[in-house]
Amino acid sequence: MKLFTIANLTLALCVCPIFADELGWLEITSTPKLWTDSLLLSNKSQAVLVLDSPTQSEVRGFIHDSPFKQVATELEIRAQVTEFSKLLLQQPRDEIRLNINFFTSGETISDFKRLAHPYNGSVLSSYRIGKITLKRTIIASQDDDVIFIHLHANQPGALSFRVTLSSSQPIESRIEDRRQMILSGGSLSARVWVIPFESDVATEENSITVLGEGEALIVLNLTAKNCSPQELAATWTRLADRYVPGENPANPARVWERVLENYKKN
Repeated sequence: MKLFTIANLTLALCVCPIFADELGWLEITSTPKLWTDSLLLSNKSQAVLVLDSPTQSEVRGFIHDSPFKQVATELEIRAQVTEFSKLLLQQPRDEIRLNINFFTSGETISDFKRLAHPYNGSVLSSYRIGKITLKRTIIASQDDDVIFIHLHANQPGALSFRVTLSSSQPIESRIEDRRQMILSGGSLSARVWVIPFESDVATEENSITVLGEGEALIVLNLTAKNCSPQELAATWTRLADRYVPGENPANPARVWERVLENYKKN
């Protein structure tokens, strides 16, 4: 798969200040410990708070009827997150939580960095475990109205993680077709696709685990109660038909590559 995407992901993730400024990426200096340190992304109908650390990516998802205004500095990002957090306290709403826990085998983690692209609704993070570099890209796609999470290791088999999905509503997630997690029955429904590029998944009652992978794609879509559950269930089919028409099954690496091309173009 080509890594020369989004104006060169490889250079951006080096976090050299010159390249980061030229490419529009902003290095986030705050330590991601609390939700006040999270990053806010949005598309046409969804908003997500992303709290990224070397061992875990936490995503809080909400229904939100319009994208947030564009911001250009870390100070403006912090102010926007604070404002949205206050709104959640004043006007509570249901939310989903997607957790991705990464297995590190107890090895030393170094060089963790976060980058945000305030104008384009995306977050990048990277870190090292020994000689292995792991990267994550999260995009709130305006065109597709879904959240894409791409995970990549620079050595085959170096990526292992477990995904869980929960809700503020009194409902439990369930597994369907081994690679899908579903929350339904409340005012907010969600569906997650966990798609490793080469290996298989292992499922438990409410989690999906990927072991020994090099690259994977996670797709999150959430809707309000009055939206069609059939439309939500058809999200991956819709994406495949758009980006790799005629492929059955759709190659997730090609889907992701086309998503990036479309994102960069727009």
